[in-house]
Amino acid sequence: STGSYDEQALALQSLQDHVITPLRQRGWSINIAVDILISERRISEFQEALLANVKQEHVRKIIFRPNQKWEGKQSNGWYLTTNWVRARLMKNSDTALFWSRPDIFWKADLAFPKPDAKSKLAIAPWWAWKRWQYTKNKNHRIADTFFFISKRRVKYFHQAISLHRNKQDLHSFQDYWAEVINEQMEYFCPSQHDSNSQADWNPLYRFIGRPEANFSGTEAEAKRLLALCGKYSLDPRQVIIHNK
Repeated sequence: STGSYDEQALALQSLQDHVITPLRQRGWSINIAVDILISERRISEFQEALLANVKQEHVRKIIFRPNQKWEGKQSNGWYLTTNWVRARLMKNSDTALFWSRPDIFWKADLAFPKPDAKSKLAIAPWWAWKRWQYTKNKNHRIADTFFFISKRRVKYFHQAISLHRNKQDLHSFQDYWAEVINEQMEYFCPSQHDSNSQADWNPLYRFIGRPEANFSGTEAEAKRLLALCGKYSLDPRQVIIHNK
């Protein structure tokens, strides 16, 4: 991102409003792990923004691991983060995982399942729209900006990442998921969008430090796409093809 304190503070406030609060309302107890690449001079600034915008009474524990060096490719960063989180916070088998980038400004509440809901859920944002819509194994390419992994799927999520930690990104994660557990991940939203909010509008978030793409439809259509999020639809016939 641009490194702007104000933008990062807004992103953290949106995390409180649209992720933490909905999770609590659905009955979840929350631990937060922050594992980020950040210059040493900005660490205290980020921590200040985190504690100022995330209500500590709403979470059980916050752990923080700043890094000054990028460890290999993006997927390897996911592997190292998940490894650390599982060791520090997920020794209890009843723990689910919500993973997201720290540079996201959330625009709307995420429709999370309840803790006692279907325990085999593994949810990606959506089927990624743009030039390459399918993986080499003919599965959907997905947006890899955030995931919800239920308690009975966390070990498989970690296994899938560990087997492909040399990949540049996780857009082909449906292939990796099918390889490990012979399933397909479900989606938060049934409409197609690019994962990069600068390239294509989506109903849930924008990246801080980048301009957001305009939505070509009406305000009513944007609200309709948002209202559809949370159904966790897998059926490709139900995917709404959203074009710019």
